[in-house]
Parts: sequence; C-alpha cells; structure tokens
Amino acid sequence: MKPFCDSFGRTHSYLRVSVTDACNMRCTYCDPSHTGRFANDRLLSMQEILRIVRLFVTGHGITKLRLTGGEPMVRRDILQLFRGIGELKTTYPLTVGMTTNGTLLFDHLPSLRALGLDALNISLDSLDRDRFHSITGMDALPHILESFRRAQELGFPSVKANVVIMQGVNDHEIPDFVRFAAEHSLTVRFIEYMPFAKNKWESDRFIDFRSMKQIAEQEGTLIPMAYQPHSVSKDFRIAGTNGMVSFISSVSDHFCGGCNRLRLTADGQLRTCLFALPSMETDLRTLLRSREGSDEAIADAVRNVLKNKWEKHPDPDTIVSTQHSVMRAIGG
Repeated sequence: MKPFCDSFGRTHSYLRVSVTDACNMRCTYCDPSHTGRFANDRLLSMQEILRIVRLFVTGHGITKLRLTGGEPMVRRDILQLFRGIGELKTTYPLTVGMTTNGTLLFDHLPSLRALGLDALNISLDSLDRDRFHSITGMDALPHILESFRRAQELGFPSVKANVVIMQGVNDHEIPDFVRFAAEHSLTVRFIEYMPFAKNKWESDRFIDFRSMKQIAEQEGTLIPMAYQPHSVSKDFRIAGTNGMVSFISSVSDHFCGGCNRLRLTADGQLRTCLFALPSMETDLRTLLRSREGSDEAIADAVRNVLKNKWEKHPDPDTIVSTQHSVMRAIGG
C-alpha cells in the first residue's frame, strides 16, 4: 500500500468523484447561467470511474469515497457503479457516501442501501416551498422531504441535509433548520456561500459560520463534538435531542491544514483542491484511454500533481477573480 501524500505531509485517504456535470436543478449559488455541459465523449464511463476507485482503494489507502455531480442520480447506469464499489467493500475498509439533490432518489433508496451506500447528504436550501423553488428552480420540496423520511426508515447510517446559507435569502431560516434537525434526529449542515464562476458571488450575500452559529444558538444549546484534523465541518449536538448541526466554513475559516481529499471531475481531471486553478489539475481521462495508462502511470500522475497542492486555498477575492468553473462541473 502506497498512500498518496503531498509536500506538506498530508496523507490522502478520501476521494470525491463527480460522476456527471448534468443536473436537473439550477441553484442560484451553483450555476444560474445554465452553462453548457461537457461533451459525452469527455465524460468518464462507469468502467473508467470504477477502475480509478479500485486502484485508489486497493493500492493507495483510500478509505472514504463520495459520489457527487452535478446530480449523480441522472446517470442511468449509476447502480452499476454502486455494484462495483459494493464488491470492493467486501474486502476493503471503505465508507461510501453520495451527495444528491434528492429529486430522483426516493425509488432507488432500497437498492442503494442494499448495495452498501453508507451516507446520504441531501441538498435542502429552504423549508419553505416557494423559497425552495426560487433558489433551485424546481418545485420539489415535498418529494425531497419524503426521501429524507424514507432514508431514515431504511436505516442509512448517516443522513444529512446540506444547506447553503445566503444572507437576505434564507439566513432567517436557520432557527427553522435547527428545529428540523432536533425533531427528525438528523444532521443539518450549514454551508458558507462559496465563490464560483458565474454564480454572482457577492460579499453582501455572504454570511460567515460564526454569525450562523449565533443565530442557531437562539434555538438551544449547541454542544461541540470532537474535531478531527481532516474534518470539513464544525459539529454540534443540539442539547436534549439526537439532532446535530454542523458548519462548513470554507471561506471564512479554512480547514486546509488537515486536508485529506482528492477530487475527480466528471471529465476525468484530478483536482487537489475545490478551488484549484486549471493548471493545477492532471488529466487522468487521456491517460486512462492511452496505451501508457497503466496503474503505475496513473499513480505517478497523482503523486506529481500532489507536489503542487496548496497549503491552503486563496482568499475569497482571489478565488472570485480566478475561478473559471461552475460548481456543477467540479463536483462540489
């Protein structure tokens, strides 16, 4: 086993894979401009994705995998990928999660649980039906809430709600979400609004996690949970309940010091940071499809790109001026 390490001594045990850049929503913080999609021949096949996952898990110490998009469930062959990953789980210590908008989830939940999906993060940016429609472009809130209920009934070990908070848009709903977490014994993750290409990020829409936490504390005492060096969230239990709230402070208080994440985009580019510049990616798709694309050559490419991984990502103003990709194309 040869773990992937960067020049700062950080070992990478977490792989995030975007299986598609397609999404059936148009969330205002992600891609409100309806940016064009990758050509089909640029997208990795499920066999190519599974090859990368298998190589990283069996040879390089990846123990946590998360499938993202776009919206992963728009791929008709997504269950094929889960079957292959499930076979890996029978031999290797692997935790598998998926981030989804929940609109195509309900009917597939029993199959996903049976195939070994451990963790579900479902986007839920408002508990108000009209506001949810305004943010996402889809009137789907009742259906998504049913998916939360069904996932809990089926016994998924982890079910969390992802909430991107924007000042003047949905920040006044923070107390509602705290009550939602407490009443339904699940985790709500409040995520800072992040700057990406064409999402019209502005500082007056941004609210930092400390301000979010102050609002959340109006609903009850928040008890801090243990924080690991590689954690992306600051986690708190709501006193007297089984509910949790978490804060993801990507912009105001980075958690880069213990970063253990690698990201594979839907078109096969390996990124070492969510905010990485195009020059900091490495093209695994071309390598996979070439005669030179042996497992060792792929591993060497990963090791080489890790030599240039940032110690921490830039400040928001720099990110705004340098981002050329929408979040949907990167994988979040």
